[in-house]
Amino acid sequence: MKKDQAKAKWIILVFFAVLVVLFIFFLIRQQRLVNERFFDYNGYEVERTVEGYKLTIYLNNAKEPVFLRIREDPREIDNISIGKEVKNDILSKKQIYITIDPEENLTGVTTLAALELDKVIDNPFLFNIPLNSAFTKENKNYPIHTCDDVNETIGIIWLRLGKETRVYSDKGCVLVEAEREENLVKAANKLDLVLLGMANE
Repeated sequence: MKKDQAKAKWIILVFFAVLVVLFIFFLIRQQRLVNERFFDYNGYEVERTVEGYKLTIYLNNAKEPVFLRIREDPREIDNISIGKEVKNDILSKKQIYITIDPEENLTGVTTLAALELDKVIDNPFLFNIPLNSAFTKENKNYPIHTCDDVNETIGIIWLRLGKETRVYSDKGCVLVEAEREENLVKAANKLDLVLLGMANE
C-alpha cells in the first residue's frame, strides 16, 4: 500500500514537472514569436504583417501615430547606399516624374517599386509632392520624361537595371538601380525610409 502511494506521488510529481517544463517552453516560444513579429528599427516600432512591414511614425509631434507599410524588412535593406544629394533632389521639387525605359521590358515588379515611392512622396500627410509615371522614350500615349527635364521645380526618378542595387543622383536626376528587378522594390523602400528620416543614407 505504501509502495503504491509512493508510486502515485512520484507519478504526480513527474506529471507536474513535465507541465512546468512545457509551460516554460511555451512562454519562451511565445516571446520569440513576439520578438520576430515586433522589433525596433532606429528607434521606430516595426511590426511584421502579412502584407509586409508596418512602421509606426509620429508626424509633427502628434499624439496619435501614423502607420506606413513597406514591403521589405528595413533591417535587410539597410546596406543599400543612397547618395547624399538624393533627398534634396526629391524633396525640393514641386512635381516628380518616375520614369522607366520601355525597351528594358520591366514588369509589374517595377510598378510595385514606383507605388512604394508614390505612397510616401505623393502622400498628402507626408510630402504631398505630385508623382506621375512616364517613360524615357515614346510608348503609346504616356508622357516622356528623362533626366534632361530636371529643373528647379521638376524632379525625375528613373527606375532601371544596373550593376548593383543603389540610389544616387546624377546632375539632379535620381537613379534607382538594381541588378535584378525585385531589388528595385528594396531600393525604393530604402529611399522611402531615408526621405522620412528613419534610415541613414
